[in-house]
Amino acid sequence: MPKEKRMHGVIFIQKWVHEHPEITVCYQNDHIDLMHESGENYETYPKYVIHEFADITFIENAGVHNENMVAQASYEEMTDDIHAGKLKMLK
Repeated sequence: MPKEKRMHGVIFIQKWVHEHPEITVCYQNDHIDLMHESGENYETYPKYVIHEFADITFIENAGVHNENMVAQASYEEMTDDIHAGKLKMLK
């Protein structure tokens, strides 16, 4: 619902993520081995379905297949920097 600056999302998480959320509370790209290991050591089924709504605070057309969209980990002031025009995509 971009005109209303609102979005709906659905995520499906594995049983181990639901039962052990403390494992995934990190910048997961830095802990890929732990994510794979956890997926092997804990149960994956049933999957849990989570519906979420969010307000859209910033929209920019970044083009198709732009791999630079998520080029860094988030940080506390990131939203403020985006709104102030301080954070731009790598071109």
